[in-house]
Amino acid sequence: MVLDGQYYLCCLGPADQHYQGVGAVEAAMAQQALRQQIGQRRRASQTASIAATRAIRDIAVQATKVAKGEQDGQEIQKNRDIERSQLTR
Repeated sequence: MVLDGQYYLCCLGPADQHYQGVGAVEAAMAQQALRQQIGQRRRASQTASIAATRAIRDIAVQATKVAKGEQDGQEIQKNRDIERSQLTR
């Protein structure tokens, strides 16, 4: 840093020690790469959260159907097969 024509030595803070000896361009590139990684991780986390929410809702819908006594297609087909086999006896 230059103040009143004199140069003063500046030290990096603890959070920025990894930039020691790195030029401004390299530091800016590293910060940009870090921001991109954070964005990618945030998007991946949001995608996983959405998928989990959808799965939970699907399970809740199925549980509601079972609780109401509704049958799904596979159960209906199984019952039909049983009834048909009893009719042919």
